[in-house]
This record gives sequence, C-alpha cells and structure tokens, in this order.
Amino acid sequence: MTTSPLTEAVGWQDDAACADTEPGRFFSSDEHTQREALNLCRGCPVRESCLEHALRHGERYGIWGGLREHERAQLARKRRRAA
Repeated sequence: MTTSPLTEAVGWQDDAACADTEPGRFFSSDEHTQREALNLCRGCPVRESCLEHALRHGERYGIWGGLREHERAQLARKRRRAA
C-alpha cells in the first residue's frame, strides 16, 4: 500500500505536542508568540519528523520542527551543499 504525503503527515502529527494548539501560533510575526511556539517544539516527541516534513515539502512559512523560516532555509542550503 502506498502512502500519500497527507497520510504520512497525519501519522506523526497525531503525536505532536502542538496537536491541540491553535495553528496560528506557529505562523505569527509576533516574537513573543513565536517563542511560545518554539518552547512547545522543544519537548515535542515528533520534532524531527515535523522538520523533515517541512524540508521535504518546501514549507516556506511558519515554525516547523522547532525552526523558523530562515533557520530551515539555512539548513536546506547546508544539506544541498553536503550532498
């Protein structure tokens, strides 16, 4: 059986620390709100899966896997150079 990106995403998202959190918190431009979101990510059991999902699908906005947009862009560039 083949899994679609949506099926793949739902599997790890169910276990995310943010599963019952307002999604807007992760897309806010407010520094305080972003720090709250990042703190929630810190202890998340699926943080790595979230980050890999964002990198694989080119998520350009928001906090994913405990990283802000510019941090994910840096990581993606670093990985491309290492490949």
